[in-house]
Amino acid sequence: MEWYGFRDKHLRPHLVLGEYDPAEPFSRISHFGIVGRLVVALRPGGEWAMQRFSHSPWPAIHVAYERHADALALAEVVAASPGSHTPLSDRWGSVYSYWLNRSLCSEMVAKAAALLEAQKPAGP
Repeated sequence: MEWYGFRDKHLRPHLVLGEYDPAEPFSRISHFGIVGRLVVALRPGGEWAMQRFSHSPWPAIHVAYERHADALALAEVVAASPGSHTPLSDRWGSVYSYWLNRSLCSEMVAKAAALLEAQKPAGP
């Protein structure tokens, strides 16, 4: 779902916020693409939206979820910490944050691939 439409529809969604150093390239896949693949592979049960922001010292990828369980699933995979350092934390039902580095990105790519492979129907 489009970010601002999602935010208009859901008053206190749940946020998983990943900051990263843009000078740390590691793959042909963007940070946003890696997070997006994992979000899709986790198969959220409710609505969700993603947006890249660069209004803090580090660029960040925000993933907002309608359901807390969906946010928690992503937060667990990326080892995000509860709480927030964003001034808008009162606008969220819950907030989790993590640092997206080369090692975690590699783990996220592998996790998304494994989840997607497990979801394939069994062949004949």
